[in-house]
Amino acid sequence: MRREKGREGEIVIPFRFRLARRELPNEDELVIGTVKNIVDHGAYVMLDEYGGKEAYVSIGEIVHSWFHDVKDYIKEGHKAVFKVLRVDYRRGLIDLSLKRVKPEEREKKMYHWKRLLRAVRILDQAARRMGKRTEELMEVLWKMEDYFGDPLRGLEALAREGKQAVAKLGLDEGTVTVLEEVARQNIQIPTIKKVGIARLVSVAPDGVKRIGQVFSRAVEAVKKEQPNVEVRVYTIGSPRYRVEFMSREGKALETAIQVFTRVAQEEARRNMGEFSIQFAEEKKEE
Repeated sequence: MRREKGREGEIVIPFRFRLARRELPNEDELVIGTVKNIVDHGAYVMLDEYGGKEAYVSIGEIVHSWFHDVKDYIKEGHKAVFKVLRVDYRRGLIDLSLKRVKPEEREKKMYHWKRLLRAVRILDQAARRMGKRTEELMEVLWKMEDYFGDPLRGLEALAREGKQAVAKLGLDEGTVTVLEEVARQNIQIPTIKKVGIARLVSVAPDGVKRIGQVFSRAVEAVKKEQPNVEVRVYTIGSPRYRVEFMSREGKALETAIQVFTRVAQEEARRNMGEFSIQFAEEKKEE
């Protein structure tokens, strides 16, 4: 991390290298900035996503009235969301605005910034294990952002589903292996639960016994094809039953439900019966 001394203490930039793809931001872009120092006419800000690149925000773009003190709005070391007003690409000069950022824009940007930081910190751990610099692997996160819309979402998919989740991205296999290990250590994937209310009847003389066999065979079929999915069956009151499917992998869960339903319907017909199931809303548990 880069640390620069301000009048009121240390100013911390999370990473000393550029997290953004471009050297400089675009006009109207929302950026995360850390106030470096306040002067009479405004403030100088270090852009966190651009490795601490310096930008300037005038007092008129900080406060809504000249009668207010700028320090009522920002302080040295203060981190905020700014809007880029102008960029001089030749000289590398950047002008910002604080007051033009809408509350909903600020909230959304901060949310994505925190998720980006989590993703970069996971990448940083992976790079250390590989003996590389984190900035050498930033392209991995950029590719995940293109594919998943959010780099952390890509790492969550990697932790949840393994290498196949990022198979289409053309990433180095060794990098993916290490990144998967680190992601699984740092990302807690919630268990997805889907609850179905099943109806199963059999007109056979030993219908109760046959109903038990139908459920047993359906559960066994799921265990065979999707071993990472847990299935539980509870009696509500004949002919209604509660069936719970639990997994950390969404695709595996959906496949398990299809297998369970197919086998239960087939077995019900063989046992002079009929099977159907309806599902409630999906739930996630820690």
